[in-house]
Amino acid sequence: MLFKVFPLILLTTVSSIQRPVIDFDLVIETLKPSGTWESIGGESYAFRPVSTSPQWRPLREGRWLYTDYGWTWEGRNPGSWATDHYGTWSKKNTAGWVWIPERLWLPASVEWLQSGTYLGWRPSKLDRFSNLLESETDRRSDPSEWNFVPLTKIKDALKPEDFADNATTETLLKNAVPVDHVYVAYREIPRPGPSQDLLKSESGEVSQPPVIRELQDPLRPPEKTGPGDFYVYRPTFHQDNDGLMRRVHLFLNPRAQKENEGKIKETVGDRRSEAEKRKDMRKIEDALEQERKKMESLYR
Repeated sequence: MLFKVFPLILLTTVSSIQRPVIDFDLVIETLKPSGTWESIGGESYAFRPVSTSPQWRPLREGRWLYTDYGWTWEGRNPGSWATDHYGTWSKKNTAGWVWIPERLWLPASVEWLQSGTYLGWRPSKLDRFSNLLESETDRRSDPSEWNFVPLTKIKDALKPEDFADNATTETLLKNAVPVDHVYVAYREIPRPGPSQDLLKSESGEVSQPPVIRELQDPLRPPEKTGPGDFYVYRPTFHQDNDGLMRRVHLFLNPRAQKENEGKIKETVGDRRSEAEKRKDMRKIEDALEQERKKMESLYR
């Protein structure tokens, strides 16, 4: 009897600790309704979200949680699991914010600052040790890249009215200092961002940080969760960083689109029957699909 129960327990445990492995195509499909991809030079691409507000900026719609990985961002948008944890957001040399994907998952790719009673963060390019890879001049030159809120607001889901405006942010930046802390577990662990003490209850207690567990499907929450669990969808990609860009190139596929347009123009104005035209169009579509599969096999 014990032998029959053991495999079930083992499978349940593995599902919460093993990261799923996927193609970057899933990210492309997830983001398709909410923006477009564009070239940013060479063979690199970035995703530009559709936004009606000129005040929009990333890492505002959601909340901060303190987990066993430190400060972890939980966004409310459908694609936040990807855009807010892989690569970084940037508006340097572009007309507004774009997301540049990379393979490495981070709980939050941001720089933290404190200015008086305000706490601020900015999307920033980091290495896997959370070291900043941009110069201080680049990081602090544009107030519209920063999000500042009163320290007391960091406990809750963030609202638009919680954020300082650009004029206030510019003043806060002048007196801002980097903020980090040391988390004590089995050893002292330096981490970016403010101390977990910000989350103290009224009685002065700080709860144990929840442990990140692996969600196997972004649309399927776990059936059971423990009080110390925080489920996150953070897959590993089959592709390396260059491979991510090749997947975007395949999605855009400008060469095949151009050839398809030319072939369609050749059929316009002729006197063939509709059935013949549909047959020819199917041939063109089949040829393009074969080309796509051939290119896809080369990029794996």
